[in-house]
Amino acid sequence: MTDAAVVAMAKILHDAGVGVYDPENPIPADKIPISISGFTGTHTRGIAVTTYAGGVSPDSRENDEYPRLQVRVRDTAPLAGLDLERDAWQALQFRVGGPSPRAVGDWWVQDIHAIQSEAEPLGRDDAGRWEFVRNYQLHINPLT
Repeated sequence: MTDAAVVAMAKILHDAGVGVYDPENPIPADKIPISISGFTGTHTRGIAVTTYAGGVSPDSRENDEYPRLQVRVRDTAPLAGLDLERDAWQALQFRVGGPSPRAVGDWWVQDIHAIQSEAEPLGRDDAGRWEFVRNYQLHINPLT
């Protein structure tokens, strides 16, 4: 289920207009790509969604799971990178209590909660782009 949860977060970010998630087609240079596991391509800005170790053990009585996911962003300027990370945070954190949960395969993404109150700076990558990260706890449960 963790792979589906990663894709669900990428789609939520895409639907909120934070970036573009389209694993089948190249992302135009003027758009912010959302990728799974790590940054791809040569875009100066980007969002990467991946799994994060730890989390609450699955609930065997209800079949609920609580995967942890990580959202990393990069940009050429530190304040622009923080703005992009906050856009991602708002799209994910404030989604709770909004429209119906997102169905992903045979699962619902019920809740998404940021673990940190602020993004953590990762410094600069090899190309000098600034990177920031925030971790999230999800609550997902089966449709059946």
